[in-house]
Amino acid sequence: MTHSPEPDTGATGPGWRDFARTHWSRGPAVVTDAPGPGLAPEAVHALLAAAATRPGATRLTTSDALLPDPGPLLPGPRDPDISAYVRRLAHAPELSGDGWLLTAADPLAHDPVSWSRVRDVLDGLWRLVGRPPLPVTAELAAGDRHHTPDEQPAQADTAGLTWVLDGALTVRVRPEHTGTEYVLHARAGDLVHWPAGSRRLEHRPGPCTTLHLAVPARRDAALPHVCEVLAALMRDPAPGPPPSAPSAASVTPDGRLTVPAALREHAERFRHALADRAPERALLLRWAALCSAA
Repeated sequence: MTHSPEPDTGATGPGWRDFARTHWSRGPAVVTDAPGPGLAPEAVHALLAAAATRPGATRLTTSDALLPDPGPLLPGPRDPDISAYVRRLAHAPELSGDGWLLTAADPLAHDPVSWSRVRDVLDGLWRLVGRPPLPVTAELAAGDRHHTPDEQPAQADTAGLTWVLDGALTVRVRPEHTGTEYVLHARAGDLVHWPAGSRRLEHRPGPCTTLHLAVPARRDAALPHVCEVLAALMRDPAPGPPPSAPSAASVTPDGRLTVPAALREHAERFRHALADRAPERALLLRWAALCSAA
């Protein structure tokens, strides 16, 4: 099995600079000189094995169906590394020689050391394109002779970064804003990118392991969280009787409409909320919660 080379540091090197200038959020691309994600093969195997012990954290599929109870087909102590696991499943009678794909959802959230390495590498990209407005989520996948039967649905607010850690991967990408289909061929050490709003199909002709990152790509993606924080702060009890809107529109003696007192009071509370440090503290707590859940 061919593995990607050891990664360099997360500094902003020529690979990131060329990628940010030419491809980021513009079109699908295979980047051959991007920094690696910082994960050695033994770390990747440990992440998959650890995910297999957490209920609901992994999915094992063939080209036709999801296996509802994979049990002994998941990686475990009997598999010293990814290569051994792939060889074992190649002879598993339950699969009848069919191709398969094992995915682990957010394995980096449970391994601070591995996530720190990946985050250091990503910092070089964020310096060039801006830090995402919400936390990045990860998916680690290992498979053999697997083809996704249906297009992955487009995520309008999320761009994709997929490192090929070993083997080879073909991705058919169709950005919705162009309708053009791109066929991307990547091998160990390459980084595959597609912009937000893209549908895709993936094909693994042989053993292949990937790390996929879903990157929130629109600056307004954080707006709902900000609105929720401000609304919660404004719902806090205020001194005095609760405001009540009049039953009819307020008008001046000459018949002009006026803003009801209740609306003026809410606007004043909104202004005071923004002037206070409470929104910043609440947003920091919300960000910490999002990062912990990612």
